[in-house]
Amino acid sequence: MGASLSLHIELRHPELFGNIGLFSLTGLPGGFEQLHRSALSDAKSLNEKLKVFWIAIGTEDEGIEGNRALRSLLKKYGVQITESEGPGAHFYPVFRRELSEFAPKLFRQ
Repeated sequence: MGASLSLHIELRHPELFGNIGLFSLTGLPGGFEQLHRSALSDAKSLNEKLKVFWIAIGTEDEGIEGNRALRSLLKKYGVQITESEGPGAHFYPVFRRELSEFAPKLFRQ
């Protein structure tokens, strides 16, 4: 739920945040593409505003297919993302690993 809410906020207000990290987002809500079509259609602007757009998930997470669908949709529109899949399901050790990969990217020039 947290990753989904973060994604919706970022696509509605990309001027507010320079980075986004989605950890174990398990899928696309119905109507997602239509709801965010204006942001997705202006991928150039979105890419300029976001330094890091990180999407990570464990390969045993039950929501991995929905996560992959989101990544495919974003790429279809030309949104630049960084992807990470690693072993594990939807639980804290996976989130901790994802955070340890994501955090250093926030402090690069």
